[in-house]
Amino acid sequence: MMVLLLNLCCEDENKNIVNTQRIKGQKFFFQYDFVNEAWGHQHYGWVVDSTGNVCRYNLPQNLNDQDALGWTTAEAMNQILAEHGEDCYQIDRDELNNHIELIPEASNGEVVSLGHTACDAGTAAYFVLIYDPDKDRYQHVLLYQWGDFGFVNQSDAAHQLTQWMKSI
Repeated sequence: MMVLLLNLCCEDENKNIVNTQRIKGQKFFFQYDFVNEAWGHQHYGWVVDSTGNVCRYNLPQNLNDQDALGWTTAEAMNQILAEHGEDCYQIDRDELNNHIELIPEASNGEVVSLGHTACDAGTAAYFVLIYDPDKDRYQHVLLYQWGDFGFVNQSDAAHQLTQWMKSI
């Protein structure tokens, strides 16, 4: 959980001008991730790629945690497909594109803490992903998190994306 808190503290350093043109060429757009260490190790989630594949993962061996500023290498993200590609299903292309259009607004939303919200619940988080081609990595921009500590991105686009992602 420390990673997310550091990411929030350094918000100004992380803000990039994100536009639809910039994100069109990336491979991954959305991620849901759940981790809980309270009663044994649990780690699962899914990513949505540029073709609309939703690929689930469970106990990924090579998915690196985010660094202190919320970045994950493209290699680690690609490993999800390599390990779990058979667990994919498809989102309609128009539906996917409509939600990709919301990423720039969501990436500029203010993230606020909901405080300590549970005990031993772990962390479930919804992210949009922003690719940095110069460093071949993805930044996770938080939309919503629940569990031991809660956070919410207050932009309307983040709310819309969270509701959509919960339906996946």
